Amino acid sequence: MRRDPLQEIWTSQETEAKETVMNSIQLILAQDQADQERQRRANLWWAPLHLVLLPLVFFCAATGKTPVVRAGYSLMAAGLAIAASAGWLFGSWSRQALPGPVDTRSQLQKAAFLLSRQASLARASALWAAPMFVGGALIGLWGYLERGHLQGYIVWVILTLLWLGVSYGGRKKAKVAEERKARMEELLCELS
Repeated sequence: MRRDPLQEIWTSQETEAKETVMNSIQLILAQDQADQERQRRANLWWAPLHLVLLPLVFFCAATGKTPVVRAGYSLMAAGLAIAASAGWLFGSWSRQALPGPVDTRSQLQKAAFLLSRQASLARASALWAAPMFVGGALIGLWGYLERGHLQGYIVWVILTLLWLGVSYGGRKKAKVAEERKARMEELLCELS
């Protein structure tokens, strides 16, 4: 029967190896707790915002003046719903990666796997946010045709900047998750 590498480290007389592993594990746990706290603070802002915006956008989709406006608001509502579910997935994977009553090795493997999922979801943020911005672009088209060219251009420029911001934020979040995953895999290699 193969012994657990962590058990071998704990039972050995090498205190330096024990301290290195313990420090690495403590660092990973501290980063996970900080990430959970950031996620909790972000949810305090985004959840009420979604609760206010989603009914408002549905109302605008139902009462829009033209089919283009109604389609634009409908796409924005779909985009908000997708963003809410993506945020829920991201948060649920974070909660699943929290330490539990399992051995350290399997916990690190599970956390690394969930970080890989989170990185993929964050990297695709520009895609899952696309319906919101396409809906906004349709509202800009209506403004361009009905209110004036300048109004349409202003809406499109703002939407483009916001979309680029979402894309950049997603890539940045994916990079952080990939770095944490790499550190966990490094620690797993040391334990093997």
